[in-house]
Amino acid sequence: MSTRSAGSAADADTQGVMPDSPHPDSNVARAVTSLSGDSGDVHSPEPLVDGFGRVVTNLRISVTDRCNLRCRYCMPEEVQWTRRDEVLSFEEITRLASIFVYHLGITRIRLTGGEPTVRQDLPDLVSMLAELMQPPLGFAGSSGFAETPGFAEDLRYASPAGGLEDLSMTTNAIRLAKVAVRLKQSGLQRLNISLDTLDSGRFKQLTGRDRLQDVIDGIQAAADAGFSKIKLNTVVMRGVNDSEVGDIAAFALERAIEPRFIEYMPLDGAGRWDVGQVVPAREILATIAKRFPLTSGNSDPPGTSGDRLSEPGGAEPGSPALGDPALGSADPTDARRSAPAHRYDLAGGQGSIGIIASVTEPFCAGCDRVRLTADGQLRTCLFALDEHDLKSLVREPSSDAEIAHAIRSAVAHKWAGHQIGKPIFVRPRRSMVQIGG
Repeated sequence: MSTRSAGSAADADTQGVMPDSPHPDSNVARAVTSLSGDSGDVHSPEPLVDGFGRVVTNLRISVTDRCNLRCRYCMPEEVQWTRRDEVLSFEEITRLASIFVYHLGITRIRLTGGEPTVRQDLPDLVSMLAELMQPPLGFAGSSGFAETPGFAEDLRYASPAGGLEDLSMTTNAIRLAKVAVRLKQSGLQRLNISLDTLDSGRFKQLTGRDRLQDVIDGIQAAADAGFSKIKLNTVVMRGVNDSEVGDIAAFALERAIEPRFIEYMPLDGAGRWDVGQVVPAREILATIAKRFPLTSGNSDPPGTSGDRLSEPGGAEPGSPALGDPALGSADPTDARRSAPAHRYDLAGGQGSIGIIASVTEPFCAGCDRVRLTADGQLRTCLFALDEHDLKSLVREPSSDAEIAHAIRSAVAHKWAGHQIGKPIFVRPRRSMVQIGG
């Protein structure tokens, strides 16, 4: 197993063309080996389940902690970048991802940062991860699973193709105009683009850079590249950009992009977060409803499975009450499940709007995600206080089965949820840029 330094030219050794089946020497092929019996047939992975019965199917991978912006709610005032030799190489990321997919049933991967597009040769990593969308060696369709002795009887948690279903990325779009086409050609399917203001002066104040036009150009480049879905993420902060909610929604909807508004979370680099700066989801929704006629919404992103854990009794925690006159006829579905956003459709089928209420209406009961930091630490929650070292296991090296066991052990101890707003809440030691968005 190679441990080349991250971001080096050597990371580009892999070809940018996805073969018809994994190469026998590839990370994907090797990860599948231990899933196969003597016949070469591939066993369905057991679901990755935590101690509360939540099934993990979503992996966020931070490819770097570096960024070309200095957003105040994300980055510390004094930045200490991770040394390049401590950052996972493309090969190490791909090996871990293949274990998550083929051994543990992960079906969705999102690349994050820092800003992922500042990582050299990022499209090459996308090509490597896109291989995981192929059926594992020995896969013969759904009947092949059912007819092979020893497979789990319940295959709901196995990808229909025996691999990854969704590969996406979160970006600030600064460099997107330069790399959007290559990312799409390499196999990236969806984008979440961060934009907190349409005012150039405010943008510079929030990010420390005068780059708003670059972001707008990047958004257009992404639309032109033909990604299957683009979302626009806005962190709403009281007294900062809450007056722009309607304008940002209009900006996105005019471009057939789904705007998503996120409550301000206590992960700012300076540690100055205060609950008074949080604009609650219901207030955001009421503001939007004054400008756009909203109808009922749905909870899961298009094309994803809705078979997720719900709280006992049906509705997810914190779902907005129905019949609020400020919201008109808008309401989310009664089971928001694992998707972080309440989604609301515009009347006339003109798009949808998402609101993520991480602070006032946490969705921890349905959480289906874990995170891998750029330096190879597994975090079972965005706000987790402990981390689990996978980098050392990859570099020792350990077997795929040993790494899979370590991941299962860590996930088994995932806590019930964060305690934001409660006296017992403790901020994680890392800021958002170091964890991965």
